[in-house]
Amino acid sequence: MAKINDIRFLARETAKEVSGSPRDGMGYLDTASRLYRYPFSDTLLIHAQRPDATACAELEVWNEQMRRWVNRGAKGIALIDDTGPRRTLRYVFDVSDTHPVKGGRTPYLWRLKKEQQEMLLNHLADIYGLSGEDASDLPSALRQIAEEMAADSLEEAMDGIGYAIPGTFLEELDDDTIRVEFRTLLTNSAFYSLARRCGLEPMEYLEEADFSSITDYQRRWGDACTCQQYAEENGAAHGSGVLPAGSGNLCAGTGGGSVMEINQFALYQLKNIPENRMIRYRSYKTLQEQHIPVRYANYEQVYLGRMKKGDTPDTIRKRLGEHPPRRSACHSLSVSDVLVLNSGGEITAYYVEKEGFVVLAGFLRLGSSSALISYDTTDFHIEGKEGSWLAYDSIIIDGWEFFLMEHTVYGAQAANVVLDSAGNMVADNVFHGFDGTVKQQIWEYLHPPAKEPEPEKTKKPVMENWQKAYENGEYLRSAEITEEQNYNMIDGRMNNLPNKPRKIGGRISVLDRLHLKQAEIARKSGKPVPQMATEEEMERRRK
Repeated sequence: MAKINDIRFLARETAKEVSGSPRDGMGYLDTASRLYRYPFSDTLLIHAQRPDATACAELEVWNEQMRRWVNRGAKGIALIDDTGPRRTLRYVFDVSDTHPVKGGRTPYLWRLKKEQQEMLLNHLADIYGLSGEDASDLPSALRQIAEEMAADSLEEAMDGIGYAIPGTFLEELDDDTIRVEFRTLLTNSAFYSLARRCGLEPMEYLEEADFSSITDYQRRWGDACTCQQYAEENGAAHGSGVLPAGSGNLCAGTGGGSVMEINQFALYQLKNIPENRMIRYRSYKTLQEQHIPVRYANYEQVYLGRMKKGDTPDTIRKRLGEHPPRRSACHSLSVSDVLVLNSGGEITAYYVEKEGFVVLAGFLRLGSSSALISYDTTDFHIEGKEGSWLAYDSIIIDGWEFFLMEHTVYGAQAANVVLDSAGNMVADNVFHGFDGTVKQQIWEYLHPPAKEPEPEKTKKPVMENWQKAYENGEYLRSAEITEEQNYNMIDGRMNNLPNKPRKIGGRISVLDRLHLKQAEIARKSGKPVPQMATEEEMERRRK
């Protein structure tokens, strides 16, 4: 019984998953279009265990009728058999799990060739009485048939829906709205399966938003998304933050959590509340036409992962598509989701479209109450600039937010300016938004180049007076030895002038009197006192 309980639990979880998002629902329809002979309960379990299955049958059918043996090690697809008095499990195998033996046959998988489309169109027109535009081409015919099928089964389906409404978001809707919504969903699902079975690409005629109402059938008390299993398998960290520690309260309203590090990405999805019904799975262009902003407050972070080298939004989208989160609330990446990348400290938010992404300006905000500028700033006056300016775009680099300011009068005709949240000028004369040059200026603003320290001047060692005398040369040294009163005054300068003129014989030295007079005049005029030369030095000069 433990085994069958596991399969019953798998069926319930898969039912939640396929109603968790349009993309997951369409994934189930892809499987159902190939295995249309199986009932819903069996198709659901086949989709859960082998979503790529093309032709399934029990072991006896493969062995006895098709003469095909099941490959060694192949794992059967467990289905619940409730035809007997008690529920049991039965197993089927896909054709890819078998190989032919002598006399074996390969099952014929029906495919519609392009040259057969007109023949099929004429046949459908005869059977269903199609004419005019409804019979103009195969997609139009399939669309009309899908609408008729939905109308025929609507009343019976509505009787069953009445039991499923309690506890779901359908409680917020009246009966007429539920009827219209369910009929549209049923029509789109039928057309999707018919088109896929006929070899057409249904998404050329539908949009992901055409299946948005499938999430209304989710129960409010459904499992909260932790993505723990996915995180463990892919080596990712789970949390709710998006910025380096200490860089601002960017995650207010998300309940806190671990913080996003450099080279990580975060996936945000719209909160599962009635207020978001009209914006869920809508393209960015549609929201712009209806003047609906993409607000951070409407989203919650459902996954936080580690970026690989060279990762881009496209590679992350592909990786999440190949290994999607398995919990229902963590539905696969879909239109209206927001992917946030922290690449080397530069944080950018991307709005997920059917094909590609749209860069969102101002989705993430630091929200500091002391910030002078925010994304909503208008009529801001910049020092040294004429007129008023408004915040046109923003970017977060290394945990700091910077704003591209545009002139309120001249707009794109004038050069932009980049300011930080405190209003300081970071880049001027900006013409191409946050291009590589501007980003480099921001990095230099955040991390200015360190000034190289000036080389220290080598200090001459302190020398004794006699050493100074030796250094100054022979002539001056000899003069000092002759004229200075003591040896401790030998310092390379003739600075020991006589206090009074010397007497030579009975006469006063004329040279001393001259030097003293010169010194007196120099002191009165504030000039340096001339040094007195020795007789020996003067004698050498004369020679």
